[in-house]
Parts: sequence; C-alpha cells; structure tokens
Amino acid sequence: MKLTKRNIEQVAPRGQRMIIWDDEIPGFGLRIGPTGAKTFVVRYRAEGGGRTAPQRLMSIGRYGVLTPDQARKKAKAVFGSVAQGDDPAGRHIAARRQLTVSELCDRYAKEGSLFPSRNGTVKKQTTLKDDQTRIEAHIKPLLGHRRVSSVTSPTLIVSLER
Repeated sequence: MKLTKRNIEQVAPRGQRMIIWDDEIPGFGLRIGPTGAKTFVVRYRAEGGGRTAPQRLMSIGRYGVLTPDQARKKAKAVFGSVAQGDDPAGRHIAARRQLTVSELCDRYAKEGSLFPSRNGTVKKQTTLKDDQTRIEAHIKPLLGHRRVSSVTSPTLIVSLER
C-alpha cells in the first residue's frame, strides 16, 4: 500500500515490531514498534548493491514529526546518495564505534606509564597520579561524553566557558 496519512493512522501495533513497505518507492517503509511508535525507514544495499553487499536499515524520522511526503523526500535523498556510492547508515555505525574522550582518558590511565615524557624518560607515578586527578576533575566532566573526532579548538573554548 502507499504510505499516506490515512493508511498510517489505521495501522495498529500487533505486539511485535513490523514494517509496512511503500508501493511507490521500493525500500521505503514504516516501522511500527510493539508500543505503537511509528518510524519511517529506508532499506538499501551498501557498497554499490548486489546480493553480497551488506543490507542496511536506516531510520529517517518519526511519524508525526515528519509527514509521509516529507519522509518520502528524505528517502529519495538517501537513495540518491547511495546511488552515488555513499553509505549513510555505515557512516553512522562507524561514528558510534569511535572512542569517546572518556574512553581515551581511561586508556591513557591504563597505558600511561608506557608514554615517555618530553625528555624521553617514562613518567613517574606521581605525575601519572596528577594527570589522573586533572582528567577526573576537568576533562571528563567537560568533554567525556564527546567523540574524540568531534573535539576541535572551538569545542574546547565553548566547554571551558560553561
């Protein structure tokens, strides 16, 4: 069926997650959760398509926030970028796997004694303890939740101004 406001309103949750696919655009659909939450989704094959390419399912937005026509436009944009060789869901997956600043600080604390200081010697235990105190008091509260790749000089300035 074509996903229209009337058709979407008539669909009731069935106790488990289900997807209703649109007749107009292949790969565009509406996911309905067990609680009744309705989310527009797109399904495509990454890496140029083909049977061996990984299949991706990506949320576009919630019904109610987006109308079916707005979601259809977004789906077409996603499919257009996929046709150009992009993998939007793959980028999102890769971004979620990146280290946070907090995780990087924990790694430093664990492996910190292995890092040489400026003069080439290994850091002393007291220096490592001071580093850990500064990390816990300043870095983690301000930036710990952020991905390492998202931290830039302007990010630091805004965080320090808070």
